[in-house]
Amino acid sequence: MKQDIDDGMVISKILSTLPEEYKFFTSAWESTEKGERTLDNLTSRLLLEEMRHTSKENEDAVAFRTVHRGYYWKK
Repeated sequence: MKQDIDDGMVISKILSTLPEEYKFFTSAWESTEKGERTLDNLTSRLLLEEMRHTSKENEDAVAFRTVHRGYYWKK
């Protein structure tokens, strides 16, 4: 039994399997005009969103890094 899978089915599967941290992305995608909801558009927007998440994680890691320089204030 052969069944064709259209882009809409693939898009639905992708969106339903995204992690919780992408809930705002999914909401934004659902408010996108139907004509712009293509698999190519979803793919490119998800890649951008992934870069944002990766960048944010790296910024958070660096923000909490401290360096002890050995300076002490004398009273």
